Amino acid sequence: MTRPPPHTGFGRPRLIRLLAGLVAGEGAEARRSLAERLGGWLNLTDAIALSGALAVGGGDESATPGEEGAGVALVRVRAALADSIAADEGRGGVALSAAPDFAPFRRHYVARQRDMAAAIGPLRAQARQALAARSPALARLAALDAVMERALAERERALLGSVPHLLERRFERLRAAPPADAGAASDGWLAAFCREQRDLLLAELEFRLLPVDGLVAASADGGASF
Repeated sequence: MTRPPPHTGFGRPRLIRLLAGLVAGEGAEARRSLAERLGGWLNLTDAIALSGALAVGGGDESATPGEEGAGVALVRVRAALADSIAADEGRGGVALSAAPDFAPFRRHYVARQRDMAAAIGPLRAQARQALAARSPALARLAALDAVMERALAERERALLGSVPHLLERRFERLRAAPPADAGAASDGWLAAFCREQRDLLLAELEFRLLPVDGLVAASADGGASF
């Protein structure tokens, strides 16, 4: 089993650091981190919803938790998605001896993003419901997370959806001018690119799981396990 991305706390996500390196040298706008844009994401309607969430005394999640606790589910989902990402070293089924265009790599990246969205959404809802049942204070936290997810979902989708485009630019730059340390073989740059794509997907997985990590940690801090 592939070792899942480590939980690194709630500082600057590794995804942001990798994206900053990916667009290095492309101009000031391209280098703006996703974190720097967050301040402009919440409009007045979102702020009102957040204020209302803080007054909530119980959860309103409609998801029904299964027998598996959210903490256990988090470990399972993280490991399964990490294994899927690392299954072929980020190649997306492309032979390194080939001279491909970017299309198969785009399909591979987008497919893994779909897998993450499909697995993490229900997991986050399960974690919220379990948290909301614990206490009024934790119910407010669960409600706040639900509002944040709704408020930021469209923007997050748009920003994460732009990552394959950034990768395509990186692919074309490497193909046109492979780095000197890519290796003597003609496919050295392609192997290096595949590793970059794999690492970026693992960092995106870590980023997408941050809210669930927080909910599970809040439950642990509340004095009982899921």
